[in-house]
Amino acid sequence: MTDIETKALAVANEVRHEAGYPPVVIITKCLSDKILVRAIEQNEAFKQEVSDAVSGYMAEDYRRKGGKRVESLLQFIIAKPDPLVEAFIEVWPTYTRLSGVVESHTEALRAALAARGLKIVEADK
Repeated sequence: MTDIETKALAVANEVRHEAGYPPVVIITKCLSDKILVRAIEQNEAFKQEVSDAVSGYMAEDYRRKGGKRVESLLQFIIAKPDPLVEAFIEVWPTYTRLSGVVESHTEALRAALAARGLKIVEADK
């Protein structure tokens, strides 16, 4: 049994236990087991991709390259949508999310409002 199949078996038995079913001892060739194995393979590949990016970021020669280090990690960030950023992009569509310009403008706007004792809040619906 491969490492991936061992992980799939552990997940399958965890779910079976939660549902009140007895454990199984092998991963079969049935479709649901194949789906589980594929999902774990994809998760492992993604973890490796993140690991490689972070390792590259941490490497001394890579850190000396300056601005490129942060961009290599941006692809892994799942950020909550910021309504103010969305509004900026709607008003000024030439701004892009990855440039960081919109985020810096929205932070500056929030800071300027806070300095005046103001803040942006979500309106009651």
